[in-house]
Amino acid sequence: MRIRPERPEDFPALHAFITEAFRDAPFVEGDEADFVDRLRASPTYIPGLALVAEQDDALMGHILVSGVEIVADALRLPALFLAELSVRLDVRGLGIGAALVREVFARADAGAIFLVGDINYYGRFGFRRADVFGVFNDNEIEAKHFLGAELKPGSLAGLSGRIRLPT
Repeated sequence: MRIRPERPEDFPALHAFITEAFRDAPFVEGDEADFVDRLRASPTYIPGLALVAEQDDALMGHILVSGVEIVADALRLPALFLAELSVRLDVRGLGIGAALVREVFARADAGAIFLVGDINYYGRFGFRRADVFGVFNDNEIEAKHFLGAELKPGSLAGLSGRIRLPT
């Protein structure tokens, strides 16, 4: 399996891929592929952290990370937001999603990363409820689904702030 940054010529296939990957997922809103397209068009898009996993030129997985800010009093601290992780339905459970997350962690140059997801899956990568770090969201997402992880140990120590997640 090879992991590489996504390219513009991948975008149409990725739109269909993400739609299919989220087809039967719990807690979906149905616009995940459109959300990824909106993030790509935003100034917070980080091309080097939008990755695809492929094998024999077949798309196996995709991950997209964008920039966000933690607002803590008058401070604005840069952080990352893992927007979507998608794995082809017939190859789930083979470690493709985990490989993509680990690759993002290896490439990222930020103190912390946040996401909306399931602690039962993302906990293995060090994600915890973001409120444990003193970080909350302005999007009315339940605390049990708003997760964060320190990419640099201590980067969230003593912090109390809020994030407005992209929509």
